[in-house]
Amino acid sequence: MKPRDARGFMGFKLLKRISNKTYGIIGFLIFFSAWEFFSKLQIISNVYLPPLENVLSSLWFILGQHDTYLHIADTLRNFGIGYGLALAMGVPFSYVMGLSKRLYSMFDPLISALFSAPLITLLPLFVIIFGIYDECKIAMIFIASIFPLIISLTAGLRAVPLDLIEMAKSFGANGFQLFYTIYLPASLPSFIAGLRVSFTRALIFTLVAEMYVSVVGIGHLISWSSQFVRMSEAFSYIFIVAFMAVCITYVLKYLETKMRGWGM
Repeated sequence: MKPRDARGFMGFKLLKRISNKTYGIIGFLIFFSAWEFFSKLQIISNVYLPPLENVLSSLWFILGQHDTYLHIADTLRNFGIGYGLALAMGVPFSYVMGLSKRLYSMFDPLISALFSAPLITLLPLFVIIFGIYDECKIAMIFIASIFPLIISLTAGLRAVPLDLIEMAKSFGANGFQLFYTIYLPASLPSFIAGLRVSFTRALIFTLVAEMYVSVVGIGHLISWSSQFVRMSEAFSYIFIVAFMAVCITYVLKYLETKMRGWGM
């Protein structure tokens, strides 16, 4: 092997040894380096893109304020209630709908239409019905997260091979055994995919609802800071939201690894 080829081979082996976490860190370094580049050279005005050190300084100050944690708690509470209600109602309905041809034919067009509709247009209606209270935000989060969950889980149930069901029936499996040993494991990948999509939509509309119909919550703080062009504070709150999203995503990934061994 020539020296040049040997160096290329060693470089390839080195790249293979770098873990995915290391690549993730490199991605963050590239992002923040580009931020500093555009900010320092004033390619984007510091009014709109403040230097990273200003944002970090503002974040440190914000995290030292007691009121910040009250806003975080309010956001997490509304998110948890809305998302929890979507799971509690969406999962059972998905299984009933997925296992019934008549219910599927009845509700699938409606659910698909509601999922495709721009949800933000319903915000004025929710304000009229619920007022500018937590109920309005919870309703938005619930509607945003339940439909992708139902669509994904129902699709997974209906994708179960018929020959597998017939084989189980030929061995004398009853309805409960079919559900527990075939339908439930087969639907787990779709359920996890639905969890991720519905989580993303729930978090987005949590912030949207707080921006428009609330005086508390992280979304309200982002909107308030942006209105007064206090961009260092706005980006600080965005960093807090991003950290919350990453934490919840890792919880979902942990659940996925626990369920993967049981699924088909």
